[in-house]
Amino acid sequence: MGMQLKIFVHKTVDNVRQFFRSLITPKDNPATLLPTPVDTIQPTEVEQSISSDFEILNVINSELYADKQADAAPALESEAITYPTQADSDEITNSTIVVQETVAQDREELTNVNTNLAADSQIKPLVNLTADGEQFTITALLEGLLFVADAPMAANQFARALQLDIATVEAGLETLTQFYVTGNRGLRLLEHNKKFQLVTVPAFAPLIEDFLHLDSSTRLSGPALETLAVIAYRQPVTRMQIEAVRGVDSASVLRSLLQRGLVEEVGRLELAGRPILYGVTDLFMQHFGITKLGELPVLEPTEADTLWATTKLAESETLLA
Repeated sequence: MGMQLKIFVHKTVDNVRQFFRSLITPKDNPATLLPTPVDTIQPTEVEQSISSDFEILNVINSELYADKQADAAPALESEAITYPTQADSDEITNSTIVVQETVAQDREELTNVNTNLAADSQIKPLVNLTADGEQFTITALLEGLLFVADAPMAANQFARALQLDIATVEAGLETLTQFYVTGNRGLRLLEHNKKFQLVTVPAFAPLIEDFLHLDSSTRLSGPALETLAVIAYRQPVTRMQIEAVRGVDSASVLRSLLQRGLVEEVGRLELAGRPILYGVTDLFMQHFGITKLGELPVLEPTEADTLWATTKLAESETLLA
């Protein structure tokens, strides 16, 4: 479009120039060929028309150039800059808090699900054994064996069954013990005389007695409790040592406790007459809701000293007899 306009303009100018020359060519008066002073030359109507045409062409060219520049480089419109408001900041903060809480909940759920596995990770090396084609952790296998055992079992018995060394089995038993306590489970691992047995939480006793319709009306008498206390804190002890602390004959009480399975003979003293040594049983541990003798209430220093001195004196008298 621009090129065609330029060609048209040039042709028009040439035509005008030719027409102008034809008008000023001298024909009859040669004197008109003389040069005329510039100052005296007055523009004719044709010249004024040409000048006007050139002005129009300049305007057209200027507009065409402006349009071309506008097409080549369009002006950039300034974009409105928006700044975050307080509401936006609060929304971002709330979203961040929700994400953090979700992550924390996921971690807590994952921790609860994998509590047993996390406990097993404390055993070095970590042992995963195969049973019937499936992988199980050592604590899971120990738990299964403890559940079916009809009597307390020692660590070496588990070691033989699982074909593991005793140290690894003992570490697994300790981990399982902590798992039941820290996980607030309904079971406990009872340990007595280096033997282990799976029992229920002592607080469940009334519920279990009612559920199994057990007779819990029989209570221990005061003398029976005194005798049990002496045996529990100072075992193994002889009947003479028990009587030295209590100050009375304890033969009938001992017989009753033996019949109920709360105490047992654990050996004999290598002295004249070979007096019997007594100790508490696993049933005693279950009855009083403790998993280790170390869980017994701590005696006052004076009480502990008196008990130790009295039983030691009775032992010395037995040696002199």
